[in-house]
Amino acid sequence: MKEPNKQGNSFIVAEDNFVINMFLETVLIEEGHQVLATVNSGEAVLSAVATTAPDCVLMDIGLSGRMNGVEAALLLRQEYNIPVIFLTGNSDILRRDSRIKDIQPLATWLKPIDDQFMLRELQRLFRQTS
Repeated sequence: MKEPNKQGNSFIVAEDNFVINMFLETVLIEEGHQVLATVNSGEAVLSAVATTAPDCVLMDIGLSGRMNGVEAALLLRQEYNIPVIFLTGNSDILRRDSRIKDIQPLATWLKPIDDQFMLRELQRLFRQTS
């Protein structure tokens, strides 16, 4: 992942809650990042990544559809090696689903997400991985 610059970094937002999806998109854009796509299912994440080249995917673990966020992230890791930041409102799933460790997400954030926390963490994570 590249270091943040004046143009920001590029993201795909994968969240099935419309309000949270819009919140994440707005915060990223206002901070100068590019949102290449907002999607609400695991299948849509894979389609979006196939046609864009995001620096990172913000991924809800509990996406609706046939493929949840963990399953989509596993495929992203195998096929594209794109970094993922997981979002979840259920901390129990982090202990129950052993696949999450295999994915090696950049981070896992518990909802609700504070915009200032998110921006600080993104800045820290992008600095660490550059």
